[in-house]
Amino acid sequence: MSLMSNDGEVDKSIESRTKSSIKIAYTNILYRIAGLSLNFLIRTIFIKVLGEGYFGLNALFTSILNALSLTELGFGSAVTYYLYKPVAENDTEKIKTIVEFFRKIYIIVGVAILILGTMLLPFLPHLVNMETDLSVNLYLVYYLCLLNSALPYMVSSYSQIVISAMRKGYIINTLNLVFLFISTAVCSIAILLTKNYILFLLVKLIISLLNNYMIQRRAFEIFPPLKEKKIEGIKTEDKKKIYNDVKSIFLFRVSSTIANSVDNIVLSAMFGIVLVGYNSNYEMIISAVTGTVSMLIYSASSNVGNLIAKDDKSQKIRVFRELDLITYIISVVCFSAVYNLSTPFIMIWLRDSRYLLDDSIVFLKALSMFLGIVLTNCYVFREAMGLFEYGRYRNLICGICNLVLTIVMAKTIGTIGVFLSTVISVLFFAEFVFPKIVFRYGFESQDFWKEQLKLGGKILWAIGVAMLVKYVLFIFIDSNNIMTFVIRAIIAVVVSGALTIVPYCRSDELKDVMKRIKRLWKRRII
Repeated sequence: MSLMSNDGEVDKSIESRTKSSIKIAYTNILYRIAGLSLNFLIRTIFIKVLGEGYFGLNALFTSILNALSLTELGFGSAVTYYLYKPVAENDTEKIKTIVEFFRKIYIIVGVAILILGTMLLPFLPHLVNMETDLSVNLYLVYYLCLLNSALPYMVSSYSQIVISAMRKGYIINTLNLVFLFISTAVCSIAILLTKNYILFLLVKLIISLLNNYMIQRRAFEIFPPLKEKKIEGIKTEDKKKIYNDVKSIFLFRVSSTIANSVDNIVLSAMFGIVLVGYNSNYEMIISAVTGTVSMLIYSASSNVGNLIAKDDKSQKIRVFRELDLITYIISVVCFSAVYNLSTPFIMIWLRDSRYLLDDSIVFLKALSMFLGIVLTNCYVFREAMGLFEYGRYRNLICGICNLVLTIVMAKTIGTIGVFLSTVISVLFFAEFVFPKIVFRYGFESQDFWKEQLKLGGKILWAIGVAMLVKYVLFIFIDSNNIMTFVIRAIIAVVVSGALTIVPYCRSDELKDVMKRIKRLWKRRII
């Protein structure tokens, strides 16, 4: 009788996790679609009214400030991990203690970003290679962007993580969506009426702070004890462990941050600010794709943490393989779509070939994006299992090598070297280490090498699929208009998706995924 009861509780727990993931996923998708559409609108107004020079400058400063945000890397994942257990056990005091500790850290982070950003001011003229004179104060523009990056850490960043850990991330998405519409509307009016870049940045900063303030208020409503002033200090042993984990995550993520930030900085310094603007148009597309996919996968992260805390090893591996297959299918479709559709999209949008990048560069950017997406599931499980220390130095080496390679290859073979260096660094120094971490240290399996071999095959298969779709589109479609773009998109998604599933036709993973979809459909969860 008790067994039935336990089984019923497990089923309810799994269903609750599933419903929560899907609810978050729905709002994630809505937010990303709206974000892409509104970003596209504001970008179009920006280019047409202010010009490509201002647009390149904006993209460059965004990259620089992303690099400065290295000071924050690690805190978000660490606090979420440390909240999984107390949230599952409804341990209010423990939650309050951890959140208060991280609130103080986030304030330090914001101050650190301001200080480091200010220290970079003397170097700005060397990083910004202007082809045309812009009638704007370079330092004022940079500092407004810096404030927009640093101040949110001091206002509400810690409260967002509390909401996410409680599996209510859809609240954050909803508020972000509302303020996204407000920001787009007000910023667009400001640009169209005044053509003033400084006013645009001021409006953006004010609305961002209002957004963060409202998220903090909702966090207080969801978890009122956050407002209490008398909170116990964190234990010394817990503090040491958190610091070690934060350091490990910092080293782990430094590679991707360097890669994403250095490209635009090198492009600006060596090839001009306008090229940064051209590159940023492709980055907009890639960012929209990776952001949507990451939000979809990471929307399940709090539920994965709950799974790790409660379920047995076989259930963990089973769920991992299901999510891994879904992630791979999505990553190949995205790779094929970005490679084959980015250039036609930009040509239809801007009607000017000078905004286009060379096909080989687009391929490398799409491949780099794929390498980042395909292992997202490994990242989720690694963090949920608390395996922060494993792989940290390998990723740090990858980041350093990428930095050096980018500069050297840019000087020797030109712009393509900037993007080729990222792919080479990731493939040779980082990519194959993560399946090993999850299986060897998380699932305690000695067959981790099989997962590494599978990953190599997956990468080769994905490249073949993207190239085959390119060949098919080249044969059947040779014009650029909205109708042919839609046809291209349908072919790219359907063909790449179908070809990706082929090797898994008889696999247990695909069968489990199909069973789960049927079960969810039957219960009318989706």
